Amino acid sequence: MRYAVVFAVLSIGLTAQADDKAEKKYTSKEGGFAVQFPTEGKVKTMDQKAPGGITVKATSVEVDKKAYAVIFTMFPEGTLKLIPAKTIFDGAEQGAASKGAKKVSAKDLEFGKEKFPGRELVVENDGKYIRTQMIIADPKLYIVTVSGTKEFTTGKEGNDFLKSFEIVKPAKSDE
Repeated sequence: MRYAVVFAVLSIGLTAQADDKAEKKYTSKEGGFAVQFPTEGKVKTMDQKAPGGITVKATSVEVDKKAYAVIFTMFPEGTLKLIPAKTIFDGAEQGAASKGAKKVSAKDLEFGKEKFPGRELVVENDGKYIRTQMIIADPKLYIVTVSGTKEFTTGKEGNDFLKSFEIVKPAKSDE
């Protein structure tokens, strides 16, 4: 069951339910994140039920065979603290391998000033590269990904997108 949620999150196909022109930094109040999608793309969102009654929410843009996405899952408070981050990240790597992808690289990271645990994983499958950063910010698991050619995913465009991702706190009420 531990790995089922991670596998479900990584194997989601992104299909559109809503479209909006990405003209500035995209902010998801529900997801608690902001990211800079390419301005020439349309933002597509979708929700998908995962095992255990968990909802996975994805936001993506696709332009010229390049894909940019942020996926997040909200878990019950404290759930992600029960499973070591290494176990979650290792499970995601195993899930990618079980889908036929070949691991190119993996490295642990700390995200933001809070130093949330994370891991970057680059995989290749039939000439397509997928570069993913997984970040655990209990109660959310974020997956930020770019996919396309090796040059795109590991180059400036891929780097800029991943670096633009930030976890944002809800705005304070005026009351």
